[in-house]
Amino acid sequence: MDRHEEALLDFLELAAVSDQKKQYPSRDKLLLLAGWEACQTGLLNVADRCRDAILKHNPQHLVGKYDRFHEMMKTEAGSSLIHQLERQISRERVEFLLEELSGGQTKTPRPSSTEGEGYHEFIDQLLAEIG
Repeated sequence: MDRHEEALLDFLELAAVSDQKKQYPSRDKLLLLAGWEACQTGLLNVADRCRDAILKHNPQHLVGKYDRFHEMMKTEAGSSLIHQLERQISRERVEFLLEELSGGQTKTPRPSSTEGEGYHEFIDQLLAEIG
């Protein structure tokens, strides 16, 4: 797995935890970063599902101005938002929080690669938890 594929899983896992705790602003930030990573890996449908989850609780969000997540990323406002979030939520911090929350183990073992259906099923499961 490359760093974008790993980051996508990390952000989705933390977004699912934030959703369970009803911490919607944090969840939305993590979903934005997950959507960005999904775009980087070519998973535009996953990015759009992140967009839909954000709009479910926050219909006035910037992503709602665009039909597709990747369209927002082509704008100055979209790229500025992502860069701001990347500064606020570092990859190291995300990895630390995941380790702390899981006690070293995730609920469902992560797929070791993007080959086969396991990776996409894991993403589907995380997005289903978020709603």
